[in-house]
Amino acid sequence: MPGVGGAARAVVEAGREDEIVIVGMDHDQEALRYLRDGIIYALGVQDCYSIGFDTIQVAVKIADGHLPGEDYPEKTEEITTIIYQNEAAKMLQELYGEIE
Repeated sequence: MPGVGGAARAVVEAGREDEIVIVGMDHDQEALRYLRDGIIYALGVQDCYSIGFDTIQVAVKIADGHLPGEDYPEKTEEITTIIYQNEAAKMLQELYGEIE
């Protein structure tokens, strides 16, 4: 998660916000603030709950001796949503209680 925030910090420190477009993954507070402020163009936000739930569910089935396709799919489909500047403040409020 810290990569996109670090990239945004470096761009700001170099004064090159108008020259470099940043697109990244995840939704930590720092990245969402840079998105809100227009330094980051877009973020891919993963459904962390589903990723964790699916992982534990499959691990238990494997531990119980089940094979893929029997009681669980060989591959799970996880959702990544792309968010833009106009959605950052709402996401900051929902996840971190930040209000502009």
